[in-house]
Amino acid sequence: MGFPAEYFGLLFAIPRVAGILAHWRESLDDPHRKIMSPEQIYVGDTCLRNYTPIKERTVI
Repeated sequence: MGFPAEYFGLLFAIPRVAGILAHWRESLDDPHRKIMSPEQIYVGDTCLRNYTPIKERTVI
């Protein structure tokens, strides 16, 4: 696009700042939410796995 190499850091920062500001603005709408983080729901394997403590493991 013709931007000098010195501008690359700035060009990567601009969308991040926009995202951070949007996140901050959303947090102002809900003052009861103290920690802003996405909800995480584990959907992986739920079966129990065999586990050997480190002290009992053998070196291959």
